Amino acid sequence: MEAKKIAQHALEFIGGQPTVNAYYNEDESKSIDIMECKENNSEDTTIATIGLSAFDIAKTTEDGKDLRVELLMAGLAGTDVFGQILSQVAFEIQDMGDCYFGMIVENVISPYVTQTNLRHVILMSPVFWDKYKPLLTDDTCVTWLLAVPIRDDEKDFIEKHGVDAFDEAMAKVNINVTDFLRTSCV
Repeated sequence: MEAKKIAQHALEFIGGQPTVNAYYNEDESKSIDIMECKENNSEDTTIATIGLSAFDIAKTTEDGKDLRVELLMAGLAGTDVFGQILSQVAFEIQDMGDCYFGMIVENVISPYVTQTNLRHVILMSPVFWDKYKPLLTDDTCVTWLLAVPIRDDEKDFIEKHGVDAFDEAMAKVNINVTDFLRTSCV
């Protein structure tokens, strides 16, 4: 599916003023476009991969369509670190050839943010966007997952109690997913 169609679809539910930049892995053998959508009169921004869905994750929907994934992350406008983290998550997914709700991608934050206890991300439903819906074609379903930064104790909690229990714990304390200095929610 073409990148422009994916970006336009994501912009419909994200909103804001978009800019797109290419991010590369360390040896520049891989790249991914990241769209940043800055909210008007706010420090908040949403970033989204554009093109990760070109990679086959070997999954299909119940009706037999190829399932493909793009990623979202909430961040602070003008802070390149969120794009670096999200691109690293995308490169890990490309390397693994797998992606799913509840997947934990380990050690993707510490290379970019050293003064934090958050080290990993978990991929969750994009609940912050009321207008969100997957992008459907005749043979493909592109869905978006939200990359949420987590700590070691939260990772352990998820592995023991599951994603739903973690989601409930996050909602209970109303964590700010853009705060790299936040305390644990478990």
